[in-house]
Amino acid sequence: MRNMRIQFDFLGRRITLSIKLKGDFRFSFRITKLENIVIGFCSNLDKLPVYHPKARHLLMLDFDDKLPLEELKKKIRELQRVFCLGDCEIFESSPNKYHGYFFGDAFHYFHCCQIIHYAVNEGMIDEAFARWRMIRPNIVLRFSIKSGFIPKYVTTVKSPYKKEPIKWFRDYVYEMLKIEEEKNKKLNIDTSKKCIKEEEIKEKSKNVQ
Repeated sequence: MRNMRIQFDFLGRRITLSIKLKGDFRFSFRITKLENIVIGFCSNLDKLPVYHPKARHLLMLDFDDKLPLEELKKKIRELQRVFCLGDCEIFESSPNKYHGYFFGDAFHYFHCCQIIHYAVNEGMIDEAFARWRMIRPNIVLRFSIKSGFIPKYVTTVKSPYKKEPIKWFRDYVYEMLKIEEEKNKKLNIDTSKKCIKEEEIKEKSKNVQ
């Protein structure tokens, strides 16, 4: 066994123990409040082990707030040129923070990591996002509400390389974002606010139930 991950909930906390035995030995231990856990999309398209030779991962990048949007778009075009990538659909994950989905690009996990490391060197990627790739397999981008904000589509950076998007995954992303938005409308949460107290969300959730 090259990798081991144990996760369980205890007294309102989620405890995660990860051990990586392939190459350099790595060990991580994390405790998270259950109320702070968010839901995200996973890059693994085939439900195969992460490092399986036939496992495909959709390229998804967390740009966070490293660059203003217009400058980020220029960097994405350069990334598309270097790696022959298709269109990049940009979502605002939080105010002035961005996620990028390359719905036409699916690669082996190691190739995705190569692209991520290149983007880090170009100042495009959140360093924490890149570090997690070393200890937590799969690429995950949040789609649930955080601090009162639901990710929303902003724009598409077109590529000269025409690629067919993986339709079922793209449709799934947009459908889940729509469901998340409708769910929070029922809670009467104004998601246009930049920050909403967690107590307010919890209280409104109780009233709906």
